[in-house]
Amino acid sequence: MDEIRCQVAERFEHERSIGEARVWNLEIRAGQLPSEFAADTLAAMLTYRRDRIVEYWYGRVSPIERPEVSQWRGPGPGFTLTFEDYGIRDGAWASNGTSYAWSLRHPESGRKWEGSAAAADSHRQVLSIGPGAMLADRATPADGSLATLEITVSRRDRTSGRSATVYLRWDGDGERYRVVGLEH
Repeated sequence: MDEIRCQVAERFEHERSIGEARVWNLEIRAGQLPSEFAADTLAAMLTYRRDRIVEYWYGRVSPIERPEVSQWRGPGPGFTLTFEDYGIRDGAWASNGTSYAWSLRHPESGRKWEGSAAAADSHRQVLSIGPGAMLADRATPADGSLATLEITVSRRDRTSGRSATVYLRWDGDGERYRVVGLEH
């Protein structure tokens, strides 16, 4: 099953890199439709249908992928989370007017941090996750303990469906979180 997913992902990236319309036109031409107009119309219909499907399903989840934790640049506890917003990447919505509400829960340490941030102009997003000025951090978590970070994508016109949950494990030796899972 993983091999099939990899093949689908590779094909998608290949089509994006050389121009999806060109690939579709080559495949449609192989179907030997009666005219160039018919082939162009079919390509336009497929593109429109694909865009509506992506918009529909991405609107039902928070389509973030490839989350990574990096060192915190601010004072006190915290970290930076980078991820890809597939909704922006695939053109389902623009970065302008998109924002992210997040909530970190680490029961063992008593951490309950929340915040929000506007989307950057790229599909690659960066969130600064920390307690904020008004919250004092509690005890240092035990090595190996788990935390959850829920992220909800909001756009000017509406909020996406379910939050994406990033599962984090505390690494006591490195004194940092590591991503161990993602659920949509």
